[in-house]
Amino acid sequence: MNAAAVPAMVPGRLTEGGGRMLTSTAWKNLPLLREEIDRNGFAGLTGGIPAARLRAMKAESLQACFQPAESVGGRRLIAISSSTAVLGASARAFLVSPEVTRFIGRLFGGEYQMTEDRSCITVYGAGDHLALHQDDPPEGCRATAIVYLRVIERADSRPSAGLHLHVWGRAEPHAGEVAHTRILAREGLVALGRGSEFWHERPPLAVGEEIMALTTCFHIADG
Repeated sequence: MNAAAVPAMVPGRLTEGGGRMLTSTAWKNLPLLREEIDRNGFAGLTGGIPAARLRAMKAESLQACFQPAESVGGRRLIAISSSTAVLGASARAFLVSPEVTRFIGRLFGGEYQMTEDRSCITVYGAGDHLALHQDDPPEGCRATAIVYLRVIERADSRPSAGLHLHVWGRAEPHAGEVAHTRILAREGLVALGRGSEFWHERPPLAVGEEIMALTTCFHIADG
């Protein structure tokens, strides 16, 4: 869908096909999210997706056929251990919807489209990780979104480092430098940021932990 051709929408209105893609909470918090992203590179949105839509995307994604992810090349080789699958119909409809692309545009400035070859369902299990990186290619990942559909924590201990998205600044961090922002994965939370500009990583998850998320990039829409 060409976001440049999408008519202006009133936040909270029903989208074509029925059902809201985002809650009024998402639109209400947009200015604060923008400030946090400008300051820290990433921000977390809680309560931004209607519960019924979140359940539909989660149920659909649990039935997906997953394959081991491979290390990704670009400005540098990114070591990754996870499993990925193609987006289902509900997830795709959400990510390309006029309401979501308009929200991304309002948040990051401009008009955006989902980047097909940088968008999928990703599952991290025990030991899985995503090494320190910036999203590639920069022109295809002007905006990054991680929609957490399922998060399993260990009942007897605190969440490990792997359940957090660790974020640094625009300069590559030196060895041992502590991340200035950590966003804890929670079901329904959406992590939004400038992933091609700010360095970030996901350390290995602990035994008994799991994350299933829509991991997607957006690019500037063609004029």
